[in-house]
Amino acid sequence: MLQQYGRRDVFERLPAERSKPTTDFVERIGTLLPGIPKPMRGHRVAQALAFGVHAAAELERARTHGGQVLPFAVHVGDLLDSLVGFLQAPVSAATTSALGESDPGRSVPPLHP
Repeated sequence: MLQQYGRRDVFERLPAERSKPTTDFVERIGTLLPGIPKPMRGHRVAQALAFGVHAAAELERARTHGGQVLPFAVHVGDLLDSLVGFLQAPVSAATTSALGESDPGRSVPPLHP
């Protein structure tokens, strides 16, 4: 529901001790992506987290409405495989160029898209 209504402010107002685990996770995953330019690392991890939440919600919605779903272990394994591929995908020349042209003083996007 938070994602549906775009309530990022909920996460932005969390005290540091509540947001630290997510920040630490993003930083840790970022160290595993040395080929991705630093400004893109946090963005990709945030997008992967959002995708994971969306995929879990979609699975639950399908299950609740009697839809066909993969066995849970298959669903989770495939989701992790997909997210690893997403996180490790090379940054295109066009994106690298656009990144170089962007405002370096611009704020970093929030961790919870």
